[in-house]
Amino acid sequence: MGINENDLKVFKMYPNPTDAILHFKELGENKLIIIYDCTSRRLIETKTTGNNISINVTSLLSTIYLLKLGL
Repeated sequence: MGINENDLKVFKMYPNPTDAILHFKELGENKLIIIYDCTSRRLIETKTTGNNISINVTSLLSTIYLLKLGL
């Protein structure tokens, strides 16, 4: 079982770390982005409407978060 190189998506996420706006470039349309805290609590959930998206994370405390991308 493996993943073909052609199946892998290349996108950019920056800046990391951030305390304001998290940018995604070349992610694609209709992709689900979910941000969780360390206790697996879902804090932010959004779907892309275009190839690029920015998420305002100013409401989140300064700590480590988990990011799930539904590609």
